[in-house]
Amino acid sequence: METPSHPNPFPADSDRPSYLLKVPYLQGRYVNIKGKGGDLVICRAYVTDKYLVNGQALVELVCWCETIDGDILGEGVATVELPRR
Repeated sequence: METPSHPNPFPADSDRPSYLLKVPYLQGRYVNIKGKGGDLVICRAYVTDKYLVNGQALVELVCWCETIDGDILGEGVATVELPRR
Protein backbone atom coordinates (compact mmCIF):
# COMPACT_ATOMS: atom_id res chain seq x y z
CA MET A 1 0.00 0.00 0.00
CA GLU A 2 1.34 3.41 -0.99
CA THR A 3 1.79 6.02 1.76
CA PRO A 4 -0.04 9.27 0.97
CA SER A 5 2.16 12.35 0.64
CA HIS A 6 -0.06 14.23 3.12
CA PRO A 7 -1.20 11.80 5.87
CA ASN A 8 -4.39 12.52 7.80
CA PRO A 9 -3.32 14.09 11.13
CA PHE A 10 -6.53 12.95 12.82
CA PRO A 11 -6.88 9.46 14.35
CA ALA A 12 -9.16 7.04 12.53
CA ASP A 13 -11.79 7.27 15.30
CA SER A 14 -11.69 11.09 15.45
CA ASP A 15 -15.05 12.85 15.55
CA ARG A 16 -13.50 15.78 13.63
CA PRO A 17 -12.84 14.72 10.02
CA SER A 18 -11.09 17.07 7.65
CA TYR A 19 -13.38 19.49 5.83
CA LEU A 20 -11.24 18.95 2.75
CA LEU A 21 -12.85 15.52 2.30
CA LYS A 22 -15.84 17.37 0.77
CA VAL A 23 -13.67 18.78 -2.05
CA PRO A 24 -13.38 16.15 -4.82
CA TYR A 25 -10.00 17.22 -6.18
CA LEU A 26 -8.41 17.41 -2.69
CA GLN A 27 -9.11 13.80 -1.72
CA GLY A 28 -6.18 12.45 0.28
CA ARG A 29 -4.80 15.92 1.09
CA TYR A 30 -4.79 17.46 4.55
CA VAL A 31 -3.28 20.36 6.47
CA ASN A 32 0.40 19.46 6.41
CA ILE A 33 2.33 22.54 7.57
CA LYS A 34 2.13 25.43 10.03
CA GLY A 35 2.24 28.90 8.58
CA LYS A 36 4.96 31.38 9.48
CA GLY A 37 4.98 35.16 9.44
CA GLY A 38 5.65 36.49 5.97
CA ASP A 39 4.44 33.37 4.14
CA LEU A 40 2.62 33.98 0.86
CA VAL A 41 -0.67 32.06 0.90
CA ILE A 42 -3.52 31.65 -1.55
CA CYS A 43 -7.00 31.35 -0.01
CA ARG A 44 -9.39 29.10 -1.90
CA ALA A 45 -12.98 27.94 -1.46
CA TYR A 46 -15.24 25.27 -2.90
CA VAL A 47 -19.06 25.32 -2.82
CA THR A 48 -20.33 22.10 -1.23
CA ASP A 49 -24.05 22.91 -0.99
CA LYS A 50 -26.58 25.61 -1.86
CA TYR A 51 -30.12 26.06 -0.64
CA LEU A 52 -32.94 28.48 0.26
CA VAL A 53 -33.98 29.03 3.89
CA ASN A 54 -36.73 31.55 4.73
CA GLY A 55 -36.12 33.36 1.43
CA GLN A 56 -32.34 33.56 1.97
CA ALA A 57 -30.02 32.12 -0.69
CA LEU A 58 -27.28 30.30 1.24
CA VAL A 59 -24.15 28.46 0.12
CA GLU A 60 -21.85 26.31 2.20
CA LEU A 61 -18.15 26.64 1.47
CA VAL A 62 -15.06 24.68 2.40
CA CYS A 63 -12.16 27.15 2.63
CA TRP A 64 -8.43 26.48 2.84
CA CYS A 65 -5.10 28.28 2.52
CA GLU A 66 -2.27 26.95 0.36
CA THR A 67 1.30 28.04 -0.17
CA ILE A 68 2.51 28.59 -3.72
CA ASP A 69 4.14 25.15 -3.42
CA GLY A 70 0.72 23.54 -2.79
CA ASP A 71 1.13 22.85 0.95
CA ILE A 72 -2.09 23.37 2.92
CA LEU A 73 -1.81 25.34 6.15
CA GLY A 74 -5.41 25.92 7.20
CA GLU A 75 -8.98 24.80 6.55
CA GLY A 76 -12.46 25.83 7.61
CA VAL A 77 -16.11 26.05 6.63
CA ALA A 78 -18.49 28.94 6.08
CA THR A 79 -22.14 29.49 5.29
CA VAL A 80 -22.63 32.61 3.21
CA GLU A 81 -25.79 34.46 2.21
CA LEU A 82 -25.86 35.56 -1.42
CA PRO A 83 -28.08 38.24 -2.96
CA ARG A 84 -31.01 36.90 -4.95
CA ARG A 85 -31.78 38.13 -8.44
